[in-house]
Amino acid sequence: MTGRQSTAIPIQQPFSTPTEVFNKTKSGDFMAKYNKARGEFEAEHPELFVDDRHMPMRQRRDILTKRNELWREKLGIVAPQVPSLQDGSREAACIKCRDGGWVQPISTDKDGNRIYGAAVPCPNCNAQEDEKARRRLAYAGIPDTQSMATFETFKRVKGSEDAYDSAKALVFGAQFYVLLLMGPYGNGKTHLAYAAVREAAKQGMKARFLYFPDMLAEIRLRIDRSDNSQGFIEEVKAVQFLALDEIGFEHNTPWAAGLLEEIVNHRYAGTLHTILTTNRDIKTLPMPLQSRFKDRGVAKIVLNQAPDYRPKKKAPA
Repeated sequence: MTGRQSTAIPIQQPFSTPTEVFNKTKSGDFMAKYNKARGEFEAEHPELFVDDRHMPMRQRRDILTKRNELWREKLGIVAPQVPSLQDGSREAACIKCRDGGWVQPISTDKDGNRIYGAAVPCPNCNAQEDEKARRRLAYAGIPDTQSMATFETFKRVKGSEDAYDSAKALVFGAQFYVLLLMGPYGNGKTHLAYAAVREAAKQGMKARFLYFPDMLAEIRLRIDRSDNSQGFIEEVKAVQFLALDEIGFEHNTPWAAGLLEEIVNHRYAGTLHTILTTNRDIKTLPMPLQSRFKDRGVAKIVLNQAPDYRPKKKAPA
């Protein structure tokens, strides 16, 4: 250590790494202070900046660890006692697996040698289950703009009660497997479809929301690219819980109508949970689908009679 007084860098809050401090701002004033502090640090600890190319690996690692520790201390960065494997800048929520979700049992033989067993799920945390839940929700296809579309946030106004109760029952064990929600624009049909898919994913099901016109566009694109369109269709047919929104659009073409029938018939036969929405009259749908929806042992039709929720634009004065 020299007698030179160090120059502290003004940091308003802790950062995870010195690189983040470096990137906090690129102003000339900050960079000048940063470079000055770095020069002082090298002068204060010359033993940490020696040529280590010919040192043993362990010695090089020890020097690097010490150098980073002291540099973080100079910058005012408090290192976590037990860093998380998911984010090394914060403390691990689970000390046992460090948020990794897995632990490796260790035992010893009669000679005191360590025996490493196969990795097993951590008994002290839910990191593994949390990751599975995150992946299920990501797969569900619910856009970020609809993150608040849940059963709890649904406006249960007059005329929407049956639609709400039926959508919720489909997730939590109703006697039917196929639900057709009908009604005019803007009265919450899509909200209920989002809510049902989200809740199904939370319950552990592989759930998917698809806007029917977008699904058709995706299939057409895959066909044009020769990119396994049938594989995508089979995935839609077989997913545990499916919501198809606005099936009234484009079903009037023979190809789209045939595809919709193929999906619904497969799910009908397999008693797979399915919710469909439309603003059209059921009589406009293909006759085979009308027959499926009218089978009260498997399907249920609900007319959502709630008014349009969306705010009306005021006419200019």
